Amino acid sequence: LYLQAIRKFDVPNGEKVREAQALLSRAVELDPEFAEAWGKISTSYTAETIYGSLDAAGIDQRMDLAIDAANRATLLDPSLASAWSALGWTQMQRLDFEQANIFYSRVRTMAAKDTASTSDPGIFYTTVGWFDDAIDVLERAVELDPDSSVDYSVLGRAYLSNGEMDKALAALNISIDQGYPAAHINMAMVHLTNGDRGAASAELQGYWKLGGGVTDAAASAAEAGLSVPEYID
Repeated sequence: LYLQAIRKFDVPNGEKVREAQALLSRAVELDPEFAEAWGKISTSYTAETIYGSLDAAGIDQRMDLAIDAANRATLLDPSLASAWSALGWTQMQRLDFEQANIFYSRVRTMAAKDTASTSDPGIFYTTVGWFDDAIDVLERAVELDPDSSVDYSVLGRAYLSNGEMDKALAALNISIDQGYPAAHINMAMVHLTNGDRGAASAELQGYWKLGGGVTDAAASAAEAGLSVPEYID
């Protein structure tokens, strides 16, 4: 059940996250002391806030559930890096970057038991603008798990922000080839940096067609510096 669940996160969307959550819930019913499963349950709740259609109250509830599951995992296995990483993610989402950094620094120094836990600090470092740190951990993450489309996408964004355009294109092309829709957003940023607004708009339309949703795609167009009519055209 656990192994089935974790593969659902490879190309994440709301439906896959809910499927993973159901499998993980069954796993901990069978083994309440299965720390790794509790850690992934925490991840599933945070993923719901990204890929689900939740209002503010729903997001806050999922964050509380994620913290509870991660705390249970760390009590069962204090060496489980992915659980500490899940706690870092919840604090990052609540904009408590100082507390998030405490958790992610702990993760980075631990001998991680799974590749997902090594990549989450990279997402955090990219968010706060520590691109050298982000590249360091994300390069390690994709080395350990070459099928991680999400990690390649975030790595591409970190390369872009660090001015390494060729590496950004290579990483994002891998992520897109592996089927990760949100990589199109980061690729749009690359095209805008290169002055190609038409290619940027095409990438965002690709994101929309792959299930990103009109609202998300329009918001991404605005973030990328494109007007909504220009994006639609």
